[in-house]
Amino acid sequence: MPYDGVVGVMGIEGTTADWVERNHARATPVTYFDEDDVDCRRWDVDGGDSAEVRLCRIDDGGHQWPGGTSIPGLGRNTDTINATEAIWAFFSALPR
Repeated sequence: MPYDGVVGVMGIEGTTADWVERNHARATPVTYFDEDDVDCRRWDVDGGDSAEVRLCRIDDGGHQWPGGTSIPGLGRNTDTINATEAIWAFFSALPR
């Protein structure tokens, strides 16, 4: 899926805005990571059953798994952030 979407399908900015609205998160994001080619933002919530919304962007990133083995032909990868660790940190912090 292209970052900016395709006809009939929202891009990442629209998808993120949709999750922010669904989770009743604050409209203004907080940057919590900004190094080299990666920046990560989060939209916080004020309690309740909703989770914060997070978005990490990789400059000129390809269809790769950040922090993983690069696969030729799928564009640029990065080791600045590890997607597995970031996802685990997000979900493990949620109440069960």
